[in-house]
Amino acid sequence: VTSKDGNDEVAAEAKKVEGNTAITSKNYNDAVKFYTEAIELAPTGKNTNIYYTNRAAAYCYLKNYEKSIKDCTKAIELDPLYTKAYSRLGLSHFFMEEYEPAVEAYQKAVDLEPETKSLQNSLKQAKQKLDERTNLTAPSSSSSGAPSSAGGMPDMSALAG
Repeated sequence: VTSKDGNDEVAAEAKKVEGNTAITSKNYNDAVKFYTEAIELAPTGKNTNIYYTNRAAAYCYLKNYEKSIKDCTKAIELDPLYTKAYSRLGLSHFFMEEYEPAVEAYQKAVDLEPETKSLQNSLKQAKQKLDERTNLTAPSSSSSGAPSSAGGMPDMSALAG
């Protein structure tokens, strides 16, 4: 059923389900294809931000962080209150070792969902990495020069779902 605005949201949702199944099966290239088809079927639909965010997750798994960032940015344009888009944006920047934008994205996600522990932890880890980098460029009082890290990687489970 195609709506007046040219969106076929029923078909798009079916493609999203196929994409989710592909992600679960670790077929990330297939997932990208299905989410792309969902976006094409409903370019301005009510769930299009989700298709972009899910495709961003698939791109993350494929280590294509630039495309993931583009999709997250598009998802945020479509729905500035969609927490998962900020979380995945933070994760993409984190993996690119761009800790300042990672902190900004995670902070926005935490602002939207302050009770979510995984978001709080991801923000904390991104801040740690940013602090380590800042401390490495500043004169160091540490004898080893190696940054101390309690963790290091944001929660990859943030990609699931």
